[in-house]
Amino acid sequence: MESPIVTSSSVGMQILIYLLVILMLLISLTIHELGHFTFAKIFKVNVKEFSIGVGPCLARRTTKQGMRVSLRLIPMVAYVMLDSSRIRKLYEDEKENKDYKWWMAKPPKGKIVLEQAKIWQYLLIMFGGVLFNFTLFLLLYAPLFFWMQHLGYLFAPFQQIGTAFVNVGKNMIFRGGGDVFDPAQIDAIIKSKHWVLILFVILSQMNLITFIFNIIPLPPLDGWKILSYGIQKGTKKEINEKVELIMTVIVLVLFIYIFVSGIICDFIR
Repeated sequence: MESPIVTSSSVGMQILIYLLVILMLLISLTIHELGHFTFAKIFKVNVKEFSIGVGPCLARRTTKQGMRVSLRLIPMVAYVMLDSSRIRKLYEDEKENKDYKWWMAKPPKGKIVLEQAKIWQYLLIMFGGVLFNFTLFLLLYAPLFFWMQHLGYLFAPFQQIGTAFVNVGKNMIFRGGGDVFDPAQIDAIIKSKHWVLILFVILSQMNLITFIFNIIPLPPLDGWKILSYGIQKGTKKEINEKVELIMTVIVLVLFIYIFVSGIICDFIR
């Protein structure tokens, strides 16, 4: 069944689509971090901070056990910071830092640092994020499929995301790639006033995209954390921090370039 053909020419509509994507991305990333958080809590690993967004802190609450719950300025990322020997090592010479005592505080009674978790517990904590994303995608898949079929729209998330990755590659070299989300379909749903449907469609796809990206074995993604953990356990050697930092910066710059090039190409079209 073909989706209705509607031309996406309004700049305002394009901006609205981006705002919806950013909102659903933030929700997907929060769900992802909730997966890490849940398994960390189950295995008694001390959680230092649960943050929605990055950058300057807008609001913060500290629990009785010393965990910070933060809302930050840039709503593009969410993260859970787990207590670990590695993080403590980074801050052990930063005594002038106002958060020094918070960083170095002993875990609450009955809590452990990440390195003290058993191997299978560590892996479940690292895999918890993508597990939550994929589970939510599966829960949304069936009702969205039948709902969109009933309304006359096509819902083929794996095909659409496959096409999206091809378009991302074309956008990166400015070779006339298409939109990551089908603008014709999104415009048609918006104009039919099925707002709840469009939100859930984007949410399901963002959870699937978050799942796919995070299993890639590149820092700072979960796939890398699992791979590097296996390498360290197998070789009994720590991963070189400078090499890991350089790789992390390269990957983050690449992601920013993908995002910016996609926006530029969309508005050029």
